[in-house]
Amino acid sequence: MAATTLRPDLLDSVDNLRGLALRRLAEVRLATAAAFLLISAWLGLAHGIDHWRVYVVPLAFYALVALMLRLVSRRDLNSLAVPFIDVPVVFVLQFVSMPLSPFPAGVAGWSLGLFVFLSVLSALALEVPVVIATLAMSCLAEGLLQRAAGVGWGAVAASAVVLTMASAVTVSSGRRLLALVSQLVSSEVARRVAEQHNEELEQANATIAHINEELREAQRNAETLTNLLVHDMKGPLTGVLGAFDLVEMRMEDAEEVPEVAVDLAAGRRSAQRLLDMIGDLLGIARLEQGEFRPARADTDIAGLIADVIGDHARSAASRGIELRTLVAADLRASIDPHLVRRALDNLVSNAISFAARGQRVEVAAQRSDGSALLCVRNDGPVIPLEARERLFGKHAMLGARRGHNAGLGLYLCRLVASAHGGNIELVDEPGWSVSFEMKLPDA
Repeated sequence: MAATTLRPDLLDSVDNLRGLALRRLAEVRLATAAAFLLISAWLGLAHGIDHWRVYVVPLAFYALVALMLRLVSRRDLNSLAVPFIDVPVVFVLQFVSMPLSPFPAGVAGWSLGLFVFLSVLSALALEVPVVIATLAMSCLAEGLLQRAAGVGWGAVAASAVVLTMASAVTVSSGRRLLALVSQLVSSEVARRVAEQHNEELEQANATIAHINEELREAQRNAETLTNLLVHDMKGPLTGVLGAFDLVEMRMEDAEEVPEVAVDLAAGRRSAQRLLDMIGDLLGIARLEQGEFRPARADTDIAGLIADVIGDHARSAASRGIELRTLVAADLRASIDPHLVRRALDNLVSNAISFAARGQRVEVAAQRSDGSALLCVRNDGPVIPLEARERLFGKHAMLGARRGHNAGLGLYLCRLVASAHGGNIELVDEPGWSVSFEMKLPDA
């Protein structure tokens, strides 16, 4: 009933329920017809009771029709058979037996029970029109039987009320049945959706776990490869440093060695810097994971900056760049000198790379609120606004000039500052186009 208002996911369930109910209706019709046929044959033929004998032929025909309806299993035929076959058959059987009965009014009264039974059976069709048609046909048939038996109009009206009430109860029961089906189907759909959701979550978790394991394996492979590369590169660099030492020893007694000695010393420092950089590769992963603790020591900041400037002096001079410092001679701080030197080395190297001939690069330092404030400035091109957000990320590009990639260096500077509990940022400094400021708090 009201099937057109049900959700699509309920229509199939209601349709299946209706089909099952109509099959049961066909079975009940066939069983009832066969039972009454046997009773009629036994009482009418075996015992010779006339008003039972007249039932045999009509009931035999009705039983044959009921068998055909059961075998055909047409839903529309089985539902329409209640008002248009079952009710007329009851009417005919009672009408033909009434003249033979000593109590015609009793036959008509007993018929009311049969019509109520048919009204209840019509509910199996789960269709309001079938119930209404059964009610109308039953009221008409019962009224004709009662009038033929001489029953008054009051009894006819009372019978119609009884049949109407039976049909109303039938309709109400059918609606309640559909409501129960709706609740059951909704619960089942919710349960299946929950199960499917859980299965999808389990599959997603399994996929994520598999991806994580692959990532961990890739990370292990990358770390292994890095260790191998660092190990293999240390050998040749150590050999280069040894060769520099040997040349310096052999030139101690030679004449005209000052310039050559200076060049050799510069080359040796560069090789040592490269060896230090290779060692830093192993420390980056530990810095990223927060596992590295800086080895703080009371450090002469002016001396540290002087060493960094000395390493880059020739490079700056060859490019026509003025390299200068602005730091108090007695400035000291509790820092990891090795890590901070690496950070300054990267900042100065980047500043020289971006400065043009005739421009300046300055390294400054001062105390500020219990922290060492280190600054590296240059007159190079201004860093674009769109590049500043990713400036200290891995492989960030400072600019398009010569495709210089400063990402790893600035990334290392950020890690060094974070390891000291400080930070590094790009600041606006009057008189300079680019100024990096690294703040290193005291321990």
